[in-house]
Amino acid sequence: MIFGDINAWRSKAIFKPRFNSVLPGFLPAVGLFTAYVIIETIMDNKKDTHGENNHH
Repeated sequence: MIFGDINAWRSKAIFKPRFNSVLPGFLPAVGLFTAYVIIETIMDNKKDTHGENNHH
């Protein structure tokens, strides 16, 4: 065809965004949020167990 390669530019890697290039900070943010939730849960559980010992 005459115009067979007219859309060849679309197959180049620069025009195919990967997930990390679309949202570059998403994976580190998920990791930090997960760590925050785990630490917060552990801290809340420690507060709850210490509070139960003070009740009469």
